[in-house]
Amino acid sequence: MIDAWVVGMWPSVIATYMDSDNNQTSKVGEKVAIEENTLRCWVEAYNCRDEEMDEFWEENGYALMPNGQGPFGVTIFNVENKPYSIMISQDPLNEERSIPAEPLEAYLIGRNLICICVITPDSIDHDDFSKQIYDELMSLCLELASQN
Repeated sequence: MIDAWVVGMWPSVIATYMDSDNNQTSKVGEKVAIEENTLRCWVEAYNCRDEEMDEFWEENGYALMPNGQGPFGVTIFNVENKPYSIMISQDPLNEERSIPAEPLEAYLIGRNLICICVITPDSIDHDDFSKQIYDELMSLCLELASQN
C-alpha cells in the first residue's frame, strides 16, 4: 500500500530498501509496488523521484531541491515486547493548553508494536512538502495497523 502510494506520486521513483541483514535492493517505478511489501518486520526505504533527485540526495542528503520536493525515507520495524522509554512533547491529559508542555518521559508498553520513523527533506513545521509526506505516510501506516 505504501509502495503503491509512492509510485502514484512519483511514477519513476527510485526506491532503495535495506533489510535487517543490511541487504540492499533498488527498484524503479512500477517494480517498487509489485515486488516490495513495505510493512515487513524490518524495512528501511529511501525514495527519490528520479535520477536527478537521486544524484541530489547523494550530494545533499535529505534536503529540498529548488522545485520544493526532496528525497524521503521511512523505517518500519516491529518492537520487542518490553517497555520502552520515550519522550513526549504533547500533554496527554490536557491538549488544549495555551502553553506547550515540557517534554516528559513516558513508557510505551504493548504487544506487536510497530515503530515508524519518517525522514523528510525539511521540518514538517516549516515545509508543506515534508508535512504532506509525513501526514500521508502516517495515515497509510495507521490504516495498515488497523487491518492487523
